[in-house]
Amino acid sequence: MRNILFGLMICLFPLYSAAQEHAEYNHYVIYPSLINPGAITKENLHSVFVNYRTHWSGFDNNQNLITLQYEGPLSEKAGISARIFNEKIASLSRFKAQLGYAYKLKFENYTIGLGLSGEYETRKLSSDILQDPNLDPNDPVVASFAGGYSYFNANFGAHATSKKGIFVDFALPKFIIAPFTEGDNGEYPLLQSFIIGGGKRFNIDENVKFGVIPSIYVRKIYSDNPPTYIDFNLLFSFLENNLVGGLMYKVGTNGLGSALGLTLGASFKGISLNYSYDAAFYKFQQYNNGSHELTVGVSFGKQ
Repeated sequence: MRNILFGLMICLFPLYSAAQEHAEYNHYVIYPSLINPGAITKENLHSVFVNYRTHWSGFDNNQNLITLQYEGPLSEKAGISARIFNEKIASLSRFKAQLGYAYKLKFENYTIGLGLSGEYETRKLSSDILQDPNLDPNDPVVASFAGGYSYFNANFGAHATSKKGIFVDFALPKFIIAPFTEGDNGEYPLLQSFIIGGGKRFNIDENVKFGVIPSIYVRKIYSDNPPTYIDFNLLFSFLENNLVGGLMYKVGTNGLGSALGLTLGASFKGISLNYSYDAAFYKFQQYNNGSHELTVGVSFGKQ
């Protein structure tokens, strides 16, 4: 049985991991640079945040992702970011180190941020499964994953905002995937993933700084049979974003079903805490407790 599970992981992991975190993050509605390098330092502040997401919680060997990111301005128009990312699902793990740069084009009524990021990525098996006596260490598939696979990836994004509260995002995650590992014969065509979406902030009550921010995003992520995700988001903002709450409804193609999520968050003197929970509407949901996402951040500097 373990060998069967191992074989399934070997087959599915390269496809699942191609750019999966870009489809998994829910907190991009609060931290858009999670999915779009064009949104780096959109507020002209230095910020450090940690994002943790656990998928299918309560299910053994479930997926866990953690992201640590810094972003800050270099000048009034330029900013940089640095990110470390780690994912683990069963005995397979993925690590990334990323650097990003964004430049803002400022016009009278709107601003466009153009961003580019490059990252080094590795995927490999954990050492515990390699010690399984039922596995043949001379098997070429096992040997290749034991050494791991390495890649260089490039990401592009554009983030536009207007004085009327309209915002638009367009991103090309991993529009270039260049393998480093000898013997990696995988095909990685260009421009196989995209994210596009946007929304508008409606100011309802100026006295309590209450606003409503609806948005729609379409995310298509690279694999042999690429799924498409459509997100319908409704975010509520109170007291100049010091309190936020929202709903997310996600629809997926290729049998991925749909999911409903809830987001709550608060910030005080530059320290922010955001949490979301989502549950899926498909049969596998009965075997897990849904997915949780937590982001803790610190911002400082002058806007």
